[in-house]
Amino acid sequence: MRDPSDSERRRRGEVPRAAGRRSGAADVPSRADHEREVVAALRRKALLERVTRRTRANVEIVVPAVPSLIDRYMDMLADHFFALGRPFTRSDIASLRALLLDKLEEAFRASPYSNVFIRYATDEPPSVGITYGVAAASSSLEDEYAYWTRTREPPSSAACPTPS
Repeated sequence: MRDPSDSERRRRGEVPRAAGRRSGAADVPSRADHEREVVAALRRKALLERVTRRTRANVEIVVPAVPSLIDRYMDMLADHFFALGRPFTRSDIASLRALLLDKLEEAFRASPYSNVFIRYATDEPPSVGITYGVAAASSSLEDEYAYWTRTREPPSSAACPTPS
């Protein structure tokens, strides 16, 4: 029986064997393939570094003044900074944590309805730093109620049917 040609194998949906290669040989990337992958990885890394330097943000986050949630707030900020490609060092995190905890406690002492404002902005390129500030804003129950009545939407007529 004769060996089918490559065109016959393709017609049947079979992939022809590569010339000079043993059947069942493992697909080992060549040196050229490896070099192409390394170059592509280096290009991607350089591109991401450039994009990080050019990415800008100006953010204000308002959180309730609950000192016991300091770990949650710090995790949230660390995620923000990491997403911007600007992760903080341990000492940066420690100083931000101390400042934030101080403002949370200050605002909570004033009123449990208070908030803390966290503002940060990326530094201008080519710097990859972040400048931040934390401020406490005390709020009374009366202030919260006034805000609620000013901003809430009135109920729809379907929500409160009239008795017949």
